[in-house]
Amino acid sequence: MFKNNNSSNNNFILGASTIGGNLLATAGGNNSLNVSGTLQTGGNTTLQADNDIIFTANGNITTTSGNIILAADNNSDNNGSGGAVTMDEGTIFDAGSNTIALSADENITLGLLTTSNSSTSSITLTSSNGGVRDADTNSLDIITNGRLVADLVTGFGTTDNAIETNLVSVDIDNSTSGDINIFELNQIDIFKINHAGTGDIKVFFTKTATNQQNITASQGSIAFTRRDTGILVVPGTNKSLKTLSNERTLQFFTIYENIDPTFLPIDRSRHYNPELPSLDLFSETNALVEIGEGTAAYFDGLGKLENVWEGTGVKNKQIAKRKRSSKTILSKRPKKTFAKEQIAKIPFKKSPGKTSAYSKDISGKAKAPYQSMRTTRKNSKPPEPLFSLSQAESLSFLP
Repeated sequence: MFKNNNSSNNNFILGASTIGGNLLATAGGNNSLNVSGTLQTGGNTTLQADNDIIFTANGNITTTSGNIILAADNNSDNNGSGGAVTMDEGTIFDAGSNTIALSADENITLGLLTTSNSSTSSITLTSSNGGVRDADTNSLDIITNGRLVADLVTGFGTTDNAIETNLVSVDIDNSTSGDINIFELNQIDIFKINHAGTGDIKVFFTKTATNQQNITASQGSIAFTRRDTGILVVPGTNKSLKTLSNERTLQFFTIYENIDPTFLPIDRSRHYNPELPSLDLFSETNALVEIGEGTAAYFDGLGKLENVWEGTGVKNKQIAKRKRSSKTILSKRPKKTFAKEQIAKIPFKKSPGKTSAYSKDISGKAKAPYQSMRTTRKNSKPPEPLFSLSQAESLSFLP
């Protein structure tokens, strides 16, 4: 057994040590104990300080056949500033198959506590005026095959930083303030969680959280959150919810990316072509369709375009009305090949007063101008159409 009592007015620094039996180190005189190296013992490791017990990243404790016992504020001031146990985020306390007990007047800040002990008090955390805090934000803090017992005042974890655990059950009492926030890696049994003060209780888990009725929150809320719902098998499918979700998402995009278009045939050698079908493009007031100047001569049903802006269920919809003209306006079919495509955009406006025998011979009908009721915003850029009816041999309409 190695015993060191420091009652001077200086803080006690304990470096790397290997002890075959028990280790007892005490910092008296209202001093703190600083551990800067790994402590390896074959028996119990007991550290005591009238003030704080502080560990660096290299200040680990490993025992093979003994318990780990730490007591800050060993002189029991219990005044709210009497002493804290502070582990670095890289500090590890490994008790093998034995127990771990930490006590302080102020907060107990955790790196990692680990033991395979399966008793109902395998890890015990006690603070007279503080709570339990996490030194990091994303690593396990407590690992045990048994039960965690904690008696605290200002919470277990915080609202934004839970205590990450991998344990069997919990017994937590918190008397005054703060939240109790547990992020359990697996399933968890609630032996007891009692929050007598102001603050919420949050328990995150996988698979199951048994005995949830053993939780009490005097003034806050209680929330259980299962994190592994994606692995649940959906009845009748033999597949998990996550798998089905991924499959449905892929199918959705497959459907909408591979739509076979339908076509309206246009034959320039024929004197009559099918009328342009009614269009319901459920759009806002944007120019949705372009018709090539030459192509327009081949349609007998341009009056159908008055429904371009009419959409089912569209709020504030505006319909392009057909304006009847007292004059006869004929579309002009060009006499030469289309070296350069010229696009006439909807809304249609009255073209120059020229007529052409080509248009009348082909369709047998005179062409009337169309004007939209759409208003143009000041300084706005004309919208781009969704598709063009130009010098194409066929016109495609997507469903």
